[in-house]
Amino acid sequence: MPINLQAKLLRVLQEGYIRRIGDVKDIPIDVRIIATINEDPYTSIIQGNLRKDLYYRLSVININIPPLRERKEDIPVFVNEFIKNIIWNL
Repeated sequence: MPINLQAKLLRVLQEGYIRRIGDVKDIPIDVRIIATINEDPYTSIIQGNLRKDLYYRLSVININIPPLRERKEDIPVFVNEFIKNIIWNL
């Protein structure tokens, strides 16, 4: 997401309202955000690709899921689920 869009998202999260283009009234919002990043967030912050304040606003709960190449024992489970879904959709 571009930095300028990250700033707008951060403002909406902090203020708790949005305003449509051309409108004069604010619309209150109450949202929960689930976000993911496939790079190291600290490296992204240093490189200027991720706003530090947005990262800390979003990182209430962090779940680190290792890539599938590091969890080869999960592959049969996924394959079985995919096969079941294909059979049910025929």
